[in-house]
Amino acid sequence: MALASTVNLDAIARRKSGRLSRTEIIDSAAGGGRRIDGVHVMEHAKRGDPVALEIINDYADYLGILLYNIFQTFDPEIIVVGGGLVNWEFGYFERVKEKACSLAGNMQYVPLEIVKAQVGIGAGVVGAAALLLEP
Repeated sequence: MALASTVNLDAIARRKSGRLSRTEIIDSAAGGGRRIDGVHVMEHAKRGDPVALEIINDYADYLGILLYNIFQTFDPEIIVVGGGLVNWEFGYFERVKEKACSLAGNMQYVPLEIVKAQVGIGAGVVGAAALLLEP
């Protein structure tokens, strides 16, 4: 999952920008001395930056593939997704669900349910804390 994590955003954005003649996402990060993160990607996607928009689509596809693999391996009734990136705009979460469900195709007897965590971006912390309470 590291490929579609916020940790890897900076490296992916820099690699993708090398293919294009013009992109602001790298220039603004370099000028401000900051690494590219999810907020940075969303800011530039709203301005129409092609690298930022491509990252959003790629990340949605990667997460959709992961969720499909979880479906195939564990056959869960529901998959709950949390973290800051699930709140990206531009149809990100819808594309994640579409990718996972399209890969599952007619292998499903019951539609695959994928929802956003109600806890928000702190879902991972809550889950980790819950593990401490188990015997």
